[in-house]
Amino acid sequence: MDTPEIIDRYLQLGTGPDHAATAACFTPGATVSDDGRTYHGRAEIQAWREALAGQFTYTVKVLGTEGSESGGYRVRSLVEGDFPGGRVELTYAFRLRDGLISELTIG
Repeated sequence: MDTPEIIDRYLQLGTGPDHAATAACFTPGATVSDDGRTYHGRAEIQAWREALAGQFTYTVKVLGTEGSESGGYRVRSLVEGDFPGGRVELTYAFRLRDGLISELTIG
């Protein structure tokens, strides 16, 4: 399944240094839930990405994508890097609004 361009853009930017561009993939009031914490709005999302970049170096390989009946998208990914364990499969659950990401849950 093809994912919307905004999800592809987020995944491409997510491991790079342009955290402002990554945050711009989200609606102004978007939320991100990751590792037991929730981040609200672009400023918090950008700060979350900056904090992650300072901790670990990693790559993300998309394993599969599926749409849901409610209009969301689930992207299964393999994340590999210098974090504890070095390798993990994650699912990114996206909800979109007006061509941007309004909600992202990583688990």
